Amino acid sequence: MRVDSILRLAWQETRGSRARLGLYVASAALGVAALVAIQGFGENLAVAVDGEARELLGGDLRVEGRAPLPDSLYTELADMAAGEARVTTLASMVFFPKTKEAELSSVRGVAGAYPLVGALKASPQDAVARFAEGGGALLDPVLLNRASVAIGDSIQVGFRRYEVLGTV
Repeated sequence: MRVDSILRLAWQETRGSRARLGLYVASAALGVAALVAIQGFGENLAVAVDGEARELLGGDLRVEGRAPLPDSLYTELADMAAGEARVTTLASMVFFPKTKEAELSSVRGVAGAYPLVGALKASPQDAVARFAEGGGALLDPVLLNRASVAIGDSIQVGFRRYEVLGTV
């Protein structure tokens, strides 16, 4: 039997199921295209995060714990480090005296030259320099708007008040 006869016979046998065959082939092609697109997106995202990791982290190494870290760890790391910043993060109620409202917020206390890599972007521009001098607070713009406070107003965390220096 010749090849063209075999192909013609195979084509005739598919008469009743050509639509299903087309659907299966199209579904398989669409599935492969989706997998390739997702894998490509994942690879691009990994490359972008790796490229920006130092700036996103604010340094090269991050050590964190649920309890205060021992001083011996800081002395060991100080030998390796070019710079050091300590950031303490906690959830706390923040009181806004202007509106007499309180809101649960993520509070970060910073000691040292943070971030070690990159720079904080704040509005107004001198807010970061004023913050580094001490005695103020930088708020997330969303929190600033939601709490209806303005730059120059004060907030209270625990028993201590801070002037709002700007947004970060």
